[in-house]
Amino acid sequence: MSDTDTSNKTYWKSFRELGKDPDVLEQLKHEFPADYDEPSSGASSMTRRTFIGLMAASAALAATGCRRPEQQIVPYVRKPEYLTPGIADQFTTAFTHQNFAAGLLVRSREGRPVKIEGNDLCSISGGKAMPLTQASLLSLYDPDRMLRPTVHDSDSTPLNAMRRMADAVREVTGKGKSVRIIVDEHASPSLARLYGELEAMIPNTRVVTWPAIAAGGAAEASRQLLGIDAVLVPDLSRADVILGVESDFMGTDPEALYHIRNFAKRRKPETGAPDMSRFYSAEAAMTMTGSNADTRIRIRPGEIDEFLLALLHEVVAAKGRGGFDSAIVSQLSGADNSRFPEIRRIAEDLTSKPSVVMVGRHLPVHTHALGIMLNQALGAIGDGGIIDPKRALPFSNAKTAGIEALKKELQSGSVGAVIFADVNPAYALPSETFRSLISRVLYRFSLSEYAGETSKFCSIFVPVNHYLESWGDVRMLDGSEAVVQPQIAPLNDGQPSMADTLMGIARAFDAKNFEATPTWYEYVQKRWREERFAGSGRPSFTGFWNDALRSGRIDASPVPRSVSWNGAAAAAQLRTAVGKASTQQKGMTLGVLPSSTLYDGRYANLGWLMELPDPVTKVTWDNVAIMSRTTAVRLGVETGDLLHVKTKAGAVHLPAFIQPGVADDTIFTQTGFGRSEGGRVSADKGVNAFSLMPGPDTIGYLPVSVEKTGETLEIATTQDHHSLSGDDLYDIDRTEIVKEGTLAAFLKNPASLYKNDLPVYGAEKNTDRPISIMPEHDYSKGHRWGMTIDTSACVGCNACVIACVSENNIPVVGKEQVLRGREMHWIRIDRYYAGADDSPETLLQPMLCQHCEKAPCENVCPVAATTHSPEGLNEMTYNRCVGTRYCSNNCPYKVRRFNYLNYHKDDREPVNMVFNPDVTVRMRGIMEKCTFCVHRINEAKFHAKNEGRDMLHDGEVVTACQQACPADAIVFGNTNDPESAVSKHRASDRGYHVLRELNVLPSITYKAKIRNTNGGNA
Repeated sequence: MSDTDTSNKTYWKSFRELGKDPDVLEQLKHEFPADYDEPSSGASSMTRRTFIGLMAASAALAATGCRRPEQQIVPYVRKPEYLTPGIADQFTTAFTHQNFAAGLLVRSREGRPVKIEGNDLCSISGGKAMPLTQASLLSLYDPDRMLRPTVHDSDSTPLNAMRRMADAVREVTGKGKSVRIIVDEHASPSLARLYGELEAMIPNTRVVTWPAIAAGGAAEASRQLLGIDAVLVPDLSRADVILGVESDFMGTDPEALYHIRNFAKRRKPETGAPDMSRFYSAEAAMTMTGSNADTRIRIRPGEIDEFLLALLHEVVAAKGRGGFDSAIVSQLSGADNSRFPEIRRIAEDLTSKPSVVMVGRHLPVHTHALGIMLNQALGAIGDGGIIDPKRALPFSNAKTAGIEALKKELQSGSVGAVIFADVNPAYALPSETFRSLISRVLYRFSLSEYAGETSKFCSIFVPVNHYLESWGDVRMLDGSEAVVQPQIAPLNDGQPSMADTLMGIARAFDAKNFEATPTWYEYVQKRWREERFAGSGRPSFTGFWNDALRSGRIDASPVPRSVSWNGAAAAAQLRTAVGKASTQQKGMTLGVLPSSTLYDGRYANLGWLMELPDPVTKVTWDNVAIMSRTTAVRLGVETGDLLHVKTKAGAVHLPAFIQPGVADDTIFTQTGFGRSEGGRVSADKGVNAFSLMPGPDTIGYLPVSVEKTGETLEIATTQDHHSLSGDDLYDIDRTEIVKEGTLAAFLKNPASLYKNDLPVYGAEKNTDRPISIMPEHDYSKGHRWGMTIDTSACVGCNACVIACVSENNIPVVGKEQVLRGREMHWIRIDRYYAGADDSPETLLQPMLCQHCEKAPCENVCPVAATTHSPEGLNEMTYNRCVGTRYCSNNCPYKVRRFNYLNYHKDDREPVNMVFNPDVTVRMRGIMEKCTFCVHRINEAKFHAKNEGRDMLHDGEVVTACQQACPADAIVFGNTNDPESAVSKHRASDRGYHVLRELNVLPSITYKAKIRNTNGGNA
């Protein structure tokens, strides 16, 4: 740890920059590299200069010759109800990510969904949405999803396919063989009820949950120690101290949205409101969650149990907490470990305040048992506590035993037919393992949105509807429920949902099945009438149902659960942990973890997610072999060297990537890549990390051997792109870009954040500002738009980036263009490191157009394409821009993007339906950047005008990035209103302008990063 005085720190973005790599320094000196204008392999041979020259020569013909193709339109014969052309409608629905569910609002224009946001009436989402949820909109319009059913590789109809599957089921059950329906994790009570009825209707049938990300340690440990077979979800807003052990609860966990919201509530300290939680993280990988810790401890995977046992010793044996029996206390007597000097300090903190311990979901049962014992000793488990048994992921019971039983059944040949219901085990298992399991199954059927790897092994394939085309319901972790309602008719006419297909098979098997509820919609309604409407006190089910659709949720009593502590099970798991800790594995360890963008590969065909930089590595379009610099030196590899990575289950080739903060002798890679089927975007992108896992869990740690292949692979990482130059260039000091301090130092003296500068707001006088040649503008009347971004609250989840992409029709450019620094994202999350390179501190800074009052870009544009509005916006007139890029070269924040190519020319229908009609789809050869969602501002003005108002109310305009941010780190509004939220946030003692000394007067105020360290050091 370094001293509080941040002026002595060196901030760096990558090892290449820290080592003064000549290529990186050249990139900083010259924003546009020598080959920037050279065409890509798939583009025309015409360069930008030639293109602009031809444009200039034909300018006189522009008025008549520059037209888009004309298309005929047909007016409505009968206008749909509630639809007004040009006015967006919003409808509620819900999204599930394994067992986690959250309410959504889907914005629809002329009958097609164009934007997904959180439902602000939902207690779980609170109006926010994570990147995967928002990007799922693109999968609705994915042309690779538009398929027809096939029977033995020939086109068919859904009804015929259902009948053929029912015939096969009738045949195998008549022979005494069983039927297995394999499904994914879900959060739907109606689906759970349907699965139970299917098992009763069809003889010898069982529904088995087998997710791609299989990690059952948390639920199994909870079942054994607490008597609760479920994954309990803590409320982090109630915790003063949080310890994460290998836990990426803000990143790859399905319930990350809920955790970020609660975590961020306690991470926004001010001098008048100093409340702030403290977060410790102990981990081997550098995760998004760990990079946000006040104190991060780098440990190796083999030391995890040892670390937890030492902590248990301090809490239970040394401090006598928990009331455990003598069998447990005696086992901990030898667990004191001086190799972790932080242990006593952490134990003291945990036991003195309301605290909770989070354990990574990829870890085994005995490690989760240690976490439960710690939480039990700390008093975190119980009614009204941080871990309240009533808050649990629905249907999250342990699945490992059921999966292993199914494997034995498949291998024995007793299963005659398998229905893969929207699961893809051919991708999520090593290929030989999957082939061996299904080799004795006579009939194999696939129901899926995409024709994936598993579909190729099946005789019948039925494409099923997207969740935005289907009915359904969900139960959330607090017990509330929501209806999943379709936002658009199926784009494939007549295509059924997965539930409708299963019901159709059952009806074809026996016409009496589901006779009263022939459709999934009627089935869901029936359950709601019987279970939710009954006892509601409402006079009419129709009114009750419609209210549920309008609000997007109903309150329901959470499932009652009581803790039944099992001391014998705890002692048994403790013995296992002690044994594991004493036999540490030697050699290299591989960690296979979920991708924060692609997760299990279900949405790998979405370019939005493929091009979204990983929150830690900033890598796009590939998964990589992540390692520390020490490990790389030991292996003799550099970033980009292709490695042969082998486990007992399989082998792959992965490019090396050197990442700060990673434990030595450990390599990490991510799931979700390496799809061989499922679409053009995902094809041949990265490698399938699932093939390295022998099972039963598909994520976690295992021994590995690594060898160099002698080949290299270019890695498209954005970490060094668009850098605000450091102090070696242009005399820019990075302490004027990022500011940080400790809570103790900030409360004692807020000025400690600013070195020798005064805060942006407060006692500063106009005479303190440098003299400018640009005239002052009077903003005293009307609106003046501004934004604040709290870097203490921001966790780097990328929700704002995807929200901006979806809202503003930002194109995907592909790996080749990212390698050239041409990614088009209007907002990026800059990551700065400080301190020791093996375990540095991390600072995050969302960077977008600053809408400077004295914008440098406006002075140099030869055609006045970028101008300043009377309301303080830096505006772009696209049809005036000729692409000189002078503005980009003159922008100190490097936030302008030049649209060099027509990135939409290869778009296939119906992907064009995803575009937001409120925002222009830009053509090639122009500059574009953040607009502060000016279309939303104008829409709000139109509504205000209809109400006879000249001024907008505070909060009436919400930008897309602000709308999505689960940490509420972004605030936007009218700075002329002293009572507006943005004005109050701008007055914070933590407020500062990035590169303030340039005197460009940005409209974005950042709030300095505060760390609540134990001891006052940062």
